[in-house]
Order: sequence, then C-alpha cells, then structure tokens
Amino acid sequence: MPELRHYRYFLEIARQGTFTAAAESLHMTQSALSEQILQLERECGCLLFHRTRSGVKLTPAGEYLMPHAESLLQKAADTQDGLASFHLGYQDRVRIGSVLGPLQSWLPAALTQFAQMQPHVQISVAHTYHVAEIVALVANNQLDVGIMTKGPSRLSRSRDEGLTEILLADEDLVVLMPAGHPLARRDGISPEDIRDARLVTFPTGFTLRWIIDQWYRRAGYSPIVAAETGSVDVVLRLVEGGVGLGIVPRSLSWRGLAAGLRGVAFSPDEPLRRRVVAVRRTDDPRSELVRALVSLMEIHAQSAARLAALPVEERTAQVTPSSKPAAARLRTRPAGSGASAGKGRSRRHLGS
Repeated sequence: MPELRHYRYFLEIARQGTFTAAAESLHMTQSALSEQILQLERECGCLLFHRTRSGVKLTPAGEYLMPHAESLLQKAADTQDGLASFHLGYQDRVRIGSVLGPLQSWLPAALTQFAQMQPHVQISVAHTYHVAEIVALVANNQLDVGIMTKGPSRLSRSRDEGLTEILLADEDLVVLMPAGHPLARRDGISPEDIRDARLVTFPTGFTLRWIIDQWYRRAGYSPIVAAETGSVDVVLRLVEGGVGLGIVPRSLSWRGLAAGLRGVAFSPDEPLRRRVVAVRRTDDPRSELVRALVSLMEIHAQSAARLAALPVEERTAQVTPSSKPAAARLRTRPAGSGASAGKGRSRRHLGS
C-alpha cells in the first residue's frame, strides 16, 4: 500500500519535471527518490512517468493519479489541523469557504460574533474565486459552509441533491466615480450612459464580472476594461485616481463613499443585481451548529446591504465597533486555495 510520502514525492517530480530538481527540492538524493518512485509504481502496477534524457512526462496513469494524490495530501493536512484543534481545547471545528467579496465586507463581523457565542468551536476560513470549487468542496465534506455570488436569475442547480442553498442577501450594484464626474449627479445609470466609459472591474472568472459583462451584452455593448483586480480596496484607489468607473455591490461601496466617491444606482429599467448565497450539506450531523452560523451570516449580510444604502452620516451613526476576533479561534487559509436586502430566508436543494 503506498504511503503519503510516496504521493508527495510523485507530485514534486511532476511539478519539477526532473528527478534531479525534485530530489534537490525534497532534500534527498536522486537515487533514493528514484527508488521511492519505483516502489510506488510497483504498488500501482503501472508506470507513472515516461523517462527521457531531458526530463520526465506523466503517463496516462500518472495524469489520472495526480489530482487524486493532491486530494489525499490535502485531506491528510486538513485532518491533522482538525486534530490539533482538539489538542488545544476546542470541542468542534467549522470550515468555511468564501469568494472574496464577503471576506472584504460583512463576513469577519459574522465570524467574530459566532466565535463569541461558540468559544469552544475553532473556525477555519478558506477563500477561493470559483463557485464550482466551493460547491464541490462542500459536497465532498471538505467545507461545512460555502459562500458565493450568483446572478439575479433563478438559482442554478447542482448535480448533488444533498446540498441546501440559503439566500443571504439580494442587492443591487452601483457605479462608483469621483464626485466631479459628469455622471455624478445622475439619478440612474443606463447602458448608454457608460457604453464608452473605462471600467475598473473584476477579473474574468469572477461571478461579478460575468454579471457586468452580461448586462453590457444585453444592451448590445462590450465593456471597456481599463484595469482588473480582485481587491475592492484596489478598485476604490483606481477609481479615486481617475483610471475608470467602478461597478461594485452596494454592500462593498461604503468605503468608497466614505472616501468621497459618488455612488450612482442603475436605472430601474436596467437594474444590475447580485445574490449572495450560502450552501451546506443537508444531512450534516452538526446541522444545528451550521444553521446557527448561517443565520448570523444572513443577519450580517443583510445589515451590510441596508447600511450601505444610507447616507454617510446616518451610516456612521449606526455602525458600532466590533470586537476583535480571537486569533486562536479564527484561522484563514487559501482554498485547496443592497438597496434591497433579502427579505427572508430562502432554502432549496441544488441540482444540475
């Protein structure tokens, strides 16, 4: 039976492209590494590498093994982390995966409140850019809760009927611009208004970028992208500097408004909206704990959208400083790396 070290050696060779480079990276001799891979190939019953003078190339069996080996090592690392939390005195652990938007706005406050209410529970937070990855990690029991952005259309289905989806917030997007911009005094923005405007937007692959691109295409236009970034802070800085207009969810706009930018909503005839949803396993044995966490997320997500819709003065008066999260309870790691808030909790099973 192959051991975890065999898979680690195999992956390092695949990444480095040669036994020599992999042996150096692993701090072992090339002959010792070669012997370990021969052992793995004997256990597997097939060759994993084509050996050439210039290096190695994965065989079809090696191509098949690679994602499985990565998954095995990731699960082993997660298991070790989970067991370590019990050694430190925690009685449970929740694993959350999220796209960046909530992590940059309301999610830290929700996790802080959860940690204060459940001091025996350790929190692990992963961030990823891809909705499909979040769904897969939840379905495979590598995450307990996933948070993702979706468009305003009907909630899509996943192939896994064992998942439940909860609507956290339904909010509009706004256009951020310097206060002196010609569009700053408009009551609403239409596609015609910004067809020739340069944009500071999110990279291709982000759901928010897909929502923005689809809005332009429906009007028969294509966005003019001056800059792409996944960081809301960078978006705001670039908009302040006049690089382009920013289109962001209302709950993420408040920092720009507080810095003096102007936020203009889209016209009612051409709205631009996004949904933030949480997904969890329907049959999770710790469903009560997970439901409590999701309920806090729902409260904070909707509160952030409502506050962002208020004038700056009213918003400042209503916001109270949140307590700092305990570092030992809140751990962040990369994933295996509005104007109208949702009026009620919406649950449904995901299908394809």
